[in-house]
Amino acid sequence: MTPAGFEAQLRQDLTLQQLAGAIGQSGVTPRTVIDHVLAIQTEKREVMEYRLPIDDFLGKVKLADGAAKVLR
Repeated sequence: MTPAGFEAQLRQDLTLQQLAGAIGQSGVTPRTVIDHVLAIQTEKREVMEYRLPIDDFLGKVKLADGAAKVLR
């Protein structure tokens, strides 16, 4: 896991803890809300990453003069 990914996961975990705590401390919480919060907390997703090597494509790019400019 990258440092940025770790930070994002930690931020999400803290947010969910705060949300669950706030809902749990409220006087009346509908069962559907509790079920939804629990589903969010236990949800797992799988993602895949594929990186394209830039060197394979860099020589094939043809741009007219001035077609690309640096954005700052």
